[in-house]
Amino acid sequence: MSIVSQSIFLGFAQGLPTYSLGTSSTSVNEGSTVTFTTTTANVPSGTTLYWSVSGSVSSSDFTVNSTTGSFTIGSNGQGSVSLTLSSDSSTEGSESFTFYVRTGSTSGTIVATSPSITVNDTSVNSVPFTAYWVILGGGGGGGYFNGGGGGGAYRYSSSTLSTGVNYSITVGAGAARSPYNGYSGGDTTAFGNTSPGGGGGGTRGNNNSPYYASGAGNPSPGGSGGGASAYDTPPGNSGGSGGSYGNPGGSCYNGAGWGGAGGGGYSQTGSPHPNGSTGGPGGSGANIPSPLGGGSVAGGGGGGNYNQGPAGSGSYGGAPGSNGGGGNPAPPSHNGYVNTGGGGGGCNHSGPASSGGSGLVIVSKPSSMSVSNPGGGLTLSTYPTYVRITGGSGNLMFI
Repeated sequence: MSIVSQSIFLGFAQGLPTYSLGTSSTSVNEGSTVTFTTTTANVPSGTTLYWSVSGSVSSSDFTVNSTTGSFTIGSNGQGSVSLTLSSDSSTEGSESFTFYVRTGSTSGTIVATSPSITVNDTSVNSVPFTAYWVILGGGGGGGYFNGGGGGGAYRYSSSTLSTGVNYSITVGAGAARSPYNGYSGGDTTAFGNTSPGGGGGGTRGNNNSPYYASGAGNPSPGGSGGGASAYDTPPGNSGGSGGSYGNPGGSCYNGAGWGGAGGGGYSQTGSPHPNGSTGGPGGSGANIPSPLGGGSVAGGGGGGNYNQGPAGSGSYGGAPGSNGGGGNPAPPSHNGYVNTGGGGGGCNHSGPASSGGSGLVIVSKPSSMSVSNPGGGLTLSTYPTYVRITGGSGNLMFI
């Protein structure tokens, strides 16, 4: 059991009884159970304590059909009460209650109090509706030596969803900064669908050093691949491959050069460095439909340039590459933008290199419906006709 809160109310002086109360959850669905554990000191084993609840609930909301009761302290100094919420058939909306521990009787002195417990009304008649959604994977990071990161996978579609159902959601993180090849972004999952993260950008391909890769960007299983680096890399070497919802990263310039290729985007392959002395632009991404809030996402990061020549541009959340000498770490301006799944810009011998932009979930809903996050874990904003989930992992429920 995870103890999420604790309160100590009486008995700080040595020898006097003390009581602390732990709660397994502060948000519980109808039909589920919440456990309250009281830990005591200087209270004899076998002592009877009492409990009561108050709030917007009644006895019929609990399977014990009561809002009061008693429990016994064991030899370990603890006693527990588990309350199961009834699954009724009435539409009540969310309710809340507070659990009290008392001495003497169910109306005796309160010695410990829980935080407010939210009861999510999951027993409403399930109502199906058509929901349009965007699921965006995390962007790939830029390479330490010039290759731009690939954009996260972008998926836009619709599903039949229903009220009263827990939908598991995880928003993929943007790739962390890397000292060599860029890392890949995290996968985003929602409504039974997955948008993989973008691949990381390539770094220099010095075959004599085990710490450097071939110069190609990392592939992505579903998003866009990272761009290749030119320096010490065979001319024309390919970038990372793209998956089902993205494009490959740009390849190396077919000749001598210093610039890195751009990472792939949802709509376009990353560009090679056009002349060996200029970083290649990242591939373009996608536009979120305006009914879901709009915005440009899933672009590749631009390639960097070690010789201080022009770096590649980024767009659709992908960041531009850097030029003009090393830095430690790479400037934040080359990180993919938050909640765009954009690839990080390639870094010109700057490390750790750039990070990718985090993923995103947006889903439409009827204006008459609200949403809840049973058990917490999600960062979300609710608008009249859609919900925007920008981070975390947890359940989303329409009510």
